[in-house]
Amino acid sequence: MQSFLSYPVRFRRNGLERTGEMGALLQFIRIAAQTPAGSWQGSASFGFREYLESPVLLSNLEHLVNKINESLRELEMTSYLVETMSLSESGPGDRALNITLVGLRSTATVNLSLPLVK
Repeated sequence: MQSFLSYPVRFRRNGLERTGEMGALLQFIRIAAQTPAGSWQGSASFGFREYLESPVLLSNLEHLVNKINESLRELEMTSYLVETMSLSESGPGDRALNITLVGLRSTATVNLSLPLVK
């Protein structure tokens, strides 16, 4: 079984804290959601905070799916891709972005919900 660095990076007695592939991928997407687009030199396509803050940009979820998948490919994270995204609202001003990831080498499907700032 492969292990991946856990984010945020934490030191343990025997080295850096590790996680599984899915844990690393979910952490990656959560970090990208908090990062402005293009602000990380390691990947020009990393970061999509602006999409979550703008109703106009958030209305184009297909473009956001493509952007996240491009970032995953650019960083050679090729085991999963974002299949779909949707918006949900559980109350006034209480919205979330729902992301469905599918495995390219397995039958795994994972759902992630990111709360949106009002």
